[in-house]
Amino acid sequence: MNAKAMAGQAWQKETRSVPAVHHRMLGRQVAEQTIIAQADSGMPGDRIAVVQDEISARNLSEATTRAGEVFAREYDDTARTLVGELREMEMGE
Repeated sequence: MNAKAMAGQAWQKETRSVPAVHHRMLGRQVAEQTIIAQADSGMPGDRIAVVQDEISARNLSEATTRAGEVFAREYDDTARTLVGELREMEMGE
């Protein structure tokens, strides 16, 4: 086996399949972690909203499986909810 083929194999790591029922939970967790990290780093709510809209649009448009669609929809729903709450907090409500 040549060096190039060996290098290609090094990048191929064994992955475990995630059951489809867990993609909703994963979408929610990823959105929460991302938005919390952005807010904690000082990013304003309006900017977070723009970034999350871009991520959600990309996730939704590139989902090619049922599990991907479930993940993308849950990510989008969670992001919208959290950004709304963040904006309310910023406005002092």
